[in-house]
Amino acid sequence: MKQSDSDILHEIKNNNSQVFEGLYNAYYISLCHFAYKYVADKEEVEDIVQETMTKIWEKRKTIIIDNFKNYLFTSVKHACLNRLHHKTIQHKHHAAIAHDLLLFEIESDTNYIDKTEKHTKEKIEDVLQLLPEKMQKALRMKYIDGLSSKEISKITDTSQRTIETQIYKGIKKISEHFKHLLQIILIFLFF
Repeated sequence: MKQSDSDILHEIKNNNSQVFEGLYNAYYISLCHFAYKYVADKEEVEDIVQETMTKIWEKRKTIIIDNFKNYLFTSVKHACLNRLHHKTIQHKHHAAIAHDLLLFEIESDTNYIDKTEKHTKEKIEDVLQLLPEKMQKALRMKYIDGLSSKEISKITDTSQRTIETQIYKGIKKISEHFKHLLQIILIFLFF
């Protein structure tokens, strides 16, 4: 006999781990397939589903669920979206750090600074030349001319979001070319 959602919830609230395990096993694969549509990484998907189910078990005494299936899929969806949002913020933060590190000056040796700065500018210019023309223009207007993405958008008659995307992708490509330089700077900073 199939139990109703209210019966299942009652059993789970009364610490019936076997009922919860049955619920977990019944939905695990479907939830993983569903989550994979948002986060295309098998291990991450499994973590999201596991974390979601763990949170439900931890909140079992206070949780109110009318429909387990809807609740589980909605919870997994929100967990996936939160994970994607966190990754976006993390990528932006890494791009900002990479940008800051590229502009970092070592004050102890003026000659070294001048040579490094000149070399870095040449390398950045070389890398800029590899980028598409619109991306180059957006980066130059942002970091050389000091314009905001909104101002660049008006001047170039391009959407602000497109400008921001071009700037972000440009910084990312530049930072990829300077990974070895960033590692050296980090070594000097922390050791």
